[in-house]
Amino acid sequence: MICPYLWIGSVQHEYGKTARRGNEAEGVIPGDSGVQGAVMELAMPAGSLQSALQAFSSGADAVYLGLKNFSARRGATNFSFGELMVLRHLADKQKKKIYVTVNTVITDAELCRVTSTLRAIAFIGCEGVIVQDLGVARLVRKDFPSLPLHASTQLAVHTIEGVKALQELGFSRVVLSRELTLDEIQVIRTACPDVEIKVFIHGAECYGFSGLCMASSQLCGRSANKGECAQICRTWFEAKKDPSVPASHSPLPPDKKKGWFFSMADLNGTGAVARLRDMGIDSLKVEGRMKNPAYVRATTRLYRAILDKDSSTDRVQEMEDDVLASFGRTNGGSWLAAYGRSGAKPVDRQSGSVLTQGIPGHQGLPVGTVEGIHEASGTLWLKIALSHGISLHDGLMYQIPTDGTPYIDIRFHVGALADSRGRRIVAASSGSTVHVALLRENSDALPCEGTMVSLVSAHDSTLALLNENLPRAKHPIPMTVKLADGFLTIHTENTRDYLPLWNINRTYPCDIQKARIPQDAGKNLRSILEASDTSFLTLGKLTIENHTSLADHEVFMPLSALKEIRRQWYEALDAELQKWLEEIPAVESASHPSRPMQNNFALLPPRVLLNDPVTGNPWIRPEAVWAALESGGDVSSLLPAVDGVSYLCLPPVMFTEAETMQYVNMIMRALDGCKVRVGLNNIGQIRWAARNPDVPVFCDAYFYLGNRQAAMNMAEKLPSLTGGYHWLESSTPPDAASWPFPPSLVGTGFVPPLFISRSCFRHDSLGLSCSGCPRSGSWHVTQTGKKYKVTVDTCITVVSQAG
Repeated sequence: MICPYLWIGSVQHEYGKTARRGNEAEGVIPGDSGVQGAVMELAMPAGSLQSALQAFSSGADAVYLGLKNFSARRGATNFSFGELMVLRHLADKQKKKIYVTVNTVITDAELCRVTSTLRAIAFIGCEGVIVQDLGVARLVRKDFPSLPLHASTQLAVHTIEGVKALQELGFSRVVLSRELTLDEIQVIRTACPDVEIKVFIHGAECYGFSGLCMASSQLCGRSANKGECAQICRTWFEAKKDPSVPASHSPLPPDKKKGWFFSMADLNGTGAVARLRDMGIDSLKVEGRMKNPAYVRATTRLYRAILDKDSSTDRVQEMEDDVLASFGRTNGGSWLAAYGRSGAKPVDRQSGSVLTQGIPGHQGLPVGTVEGIHEASGTLWLKIALSHGISLHDGLMYQIPTDGTPYIDIRFHVGALADSRGRRIVAASSGSTVHVALLRENSDALPCEGTMVSLVSAHDSTLALLNENLPRAKHPIPMTVKLADGFLTIHTENTRDYLPLWNINRTYPCDIQKARIPQDAGKNLRSILEASDTSFLTLGKLTIENHTSLADHEVFMPLSALKEIRRQWYEALDAELQKWLEEIPAVESASHPSRPMQNNFALLPPRVLLNDPVTGNPWIRPEAVWAALESGGDVSSLLPAVDGVSYLCLPPVMFTEAETMQYVNMIMRALDGCKVRVGLNNIGQIRWAARNPDVPVFCDAYFYLGNRQAAMNMAEKLPSLTGGYHWLESSTPPDAASWPFPPSLVGTGFVPPLFISRSCFRHDSLGLSCSGCPRSGSWHVTQTGKKYKVTVDTCITVVSQAG
């Protein structure tokens, strides 16, 4: 969809176009690379204005950021309205792009406030708003068509049907789930050529599917879908065998009884860039809104160099080292390169674990190994064989095992450095052996010979702050100036959908005189009114109406009077703008009389009654149901039933999408004549429901209907919809009267899994081989006295509370 033009200053934007701009910089910030950008966009995280400036100056084509509310990274600094106006001006000057995240689930009570936030974003202008909530998507589509819709990875889109469903809902770009292999991304790209695809290329990975993780909400009362993730996956657990299953289904190596079993290694996708470019991926996304500007600068430079092919292999390696020194967790190719699967079918994996192998924090850049410890003149010295250079005042780290947790970090700075002969030096290079002084407080936590030492902060890593005192973008307003004898009137009117409905008149005394020499009144007025100082507004089109007794060239207006008129005028405009931005607009009820709905809606049973009777999971695998039906199984033992209605709740994760939905079709044919309702748990399943209007469907617990607008989106899309569950993480019952159908509550007793993960617990967490694996298993893990059950089924891991 080509959206209306929005003029900001002298730069014209056509929001919604798929054409991508280059990286032509105009030297606004010192150090700008000025490198011509590749067709594939590099989108960098901006947790603060300083991070955004570092990204742009280092070669990013775009940044993504959040405002103070409704951002999935609430812990980041995030942006104020004024800071975003500054960045907008800079992006226009350098031909860069800005994407704003509104990527949390929204409740009915928040609809008005999110509409106010969208107003501000639309006023400033951006190249895309990144959305998780389908209610927010409906508001954007209906009320803010100037904002292109981008689907957040929080929607857990990992299939062709998911991408196409979002496209039909008005999304122009989809950020795919991080759990996809290159082959799977290629299949989606080929099948969906007319929608933009964005792929994660670098940074932190989540153990559970983004958007489907319930660990933080259940264990800490902090919803990751509200930007409050407590990172349960980064904590450590103790593992035990499950005595209820055969020993072959619960193997536990003796050295794997404790660990960070759910902490993913960071993604380093440098080796996948070329293939992603070849397959036509539109944008690469680096994770890191919680990380500092030095990390943003380092990762931007690394991927800019790879995209532009303008650095040697050695130079790229130096850039990777800079990234690790700024923030370095165990990293690898994850599903993009090192996962080892070919397609979605379970196969023997030859790759290593996709999890971290130590404390899941900043582990830095490995620089050497410990060869010994000695004392001289009352100082402990650590002897290190270097594989990378170090300098005085660098920050180093090593890890030692303890009884409480597998490892603890010991960090120290290089306060004194000596060469192999004991001579004091300020720096040492790779291949040399050095002695580093240790603080006495570390004497009780000394490393063993062979312990790895890492650089966690370089002595020269502190960045000089880039100037944030930059001009703001200003919104041009058409003005009409009426001149009359003794006074001047200014009028403006603006009726665009994303701006306030202004019809403002102000009349000011003005001693209009006859000029001694010919004047250009229009030029004089434009020069005065364009200088709007700190206002977010400025002069757009100027129309002058001369109602004086003087000819146009005879009009003279005192400069001092015009400046005072300008001051008062912009004060009036700013007051109207502020009032409009702070206003909490009403959002109409989804059950508005102009939108009559069908009468086939019904309340659903308590959600715990619909769990799989065999596995206890909140979903049912259609493949397993069909296999049982073919073997003569009775539907009553395969599908949960309540009041004579059977329920088939689809899985929220389906890598074999077409095959899985074919099983659903066969099940529905086999059960023809039975009352069956199908629960939708992923956006990719709504196209199947639309193609099968005779099958009653409902929005299940993982569809996250947090508000009436999201419910309306589905009611408009699916003629066979019979209802839906209210968002399972919400503690406030919705106002049913405002919904298009009665929202069902999940009810007490329903406890969804903490994690649904593509990482196989058996292989990745326990380090066991795939050879001879039954593709299933069961274990218990404990933490602070609480027990959880880990199950693996066809290499998908589910972690649930176990009492």
